[in-house]
Amino acid sequence: GPGLARMRLLLVSTQHWTPAARLAMAFKESGCEVEAVSLWHSLIARSAAPVRHHKLRPWRKGEDIAAAIRAGRPDRVVATDDRGAGLLAELHAEPDLRTVIEASLGDPAGYAVAGAKSAQMQLAARLGLPMPRTVP
Repeated sequence: GPGLARMRLLLVSTQHWTPAARLAMAFKESGCEVEAVSLWHSLIARSAAPVRHHKLRPWRKGEDIAAAIRAGRPDRVVATDDRGAGLLAELHAEPDLRTVIEASLGDPAGYAVAGAKSAQMQLAARLGLPMPRTVP
């Protein structure tokens, strides 16, 4: 695939957080072409880093993210928060989006574990990793 300096990225942000805007700027400074799909009044939407901003409406987030991927045709999609990653995993069901989502998120077999803290804890226990005790 393309090196980082030539990569077209779509950042997905479902929050108003500062880190998404900072991440967009860091990718731009690394030579990437950055687009973003986010809530209209988020910091990333007001940032100068994205060359294009796609509106993310709260009542149709999945559809808006899919439309942004189709319009921008990015090399990779980067979720800047857990909800964005979960929405991307759900969009893996769309045949025309599978390739870029797998290139971005990795093996689909891991999506369920990545999206559920309880599944992560079960996996860690099976692997024998140290974990804090939890109280039911």
